[in-house]
Amino acid sequence: MGRFIRDRQTVWDGTRHEAVIDRWAVKDGDRRKKREAIRLTGHVYYVPREQTIPDGQWFLLQATYAGQDRPHILAFWRPEGGAFKLAAKSPLHHGQRVPEPRRDAEGYVTAMPARIGKEVAQEYMVFWDYDRHDQEGRNGYRLAEDNYSRRAYRTGSKGAYMGYQSYSRPYGFRTGDGGSFHVFCLLNDPQSISAVLTLGVSTRGKGNALHEIAADWYA
Repeated sequence: MGRFIRDRQTVWDGTRHEAVIDRWAVKDGDRRKKREAIRLTGHVYYVPREQTIPDGQWFLLQATYAGQDRPHILAFWRPEGGAFKLAAKSPLHHGQRVPEPRRDAEGYVTAMPARIGKEVAQEYMVFWDYDRHDQEGRNGYRLAEDNYSRRAYRTGSKGAYMGYQSYSRPYGFRTGDGGSFHVFCLLNDPQSISAVLTLGVSTRGKGNALHEIAADWYA
């Protein structure tokens, strides 16, 4: 999976988020019209001092789109020698907040090891894998009982959504209570991406349960 993430990431970044930018660039979705600038307010940056993903740099941003009623979490990534580009974007669920990070004296957040983020992403990928969901579910998922995906699965599994075959880089930091927060995307097909689920997921303290803070399905 690690090899896939390195080899296919450029395809995914360019496919998914250019389309998202197009969608938000016009007022009524008519792409023939002239693009308008995307305006963000209420910025909170989450920048790690030590990078835990090789071959590049990342940071997270919490901000509110002009005209929207809730904050979004955005992830930005750049390869070595490249420019930062939007890599993931999702509104927070109503009433949810990004947990306070563990910061050093200069305000930098403490990045989570990449392997922890991969474990979280893999848990979600199995959950949304319809062929494995019922069997694996008998043993229990790490998803918390009040998780939004748990509530949505029954409707989504009827065909409104597609199963996911892989995931993007997970970006994450340690939280002040000893837990973690991660942002990543599930992808239906690394060769021909037509469905993406972007997620913001936290663990609390020393607990193992996954609490979904943000999610945005795009196709």
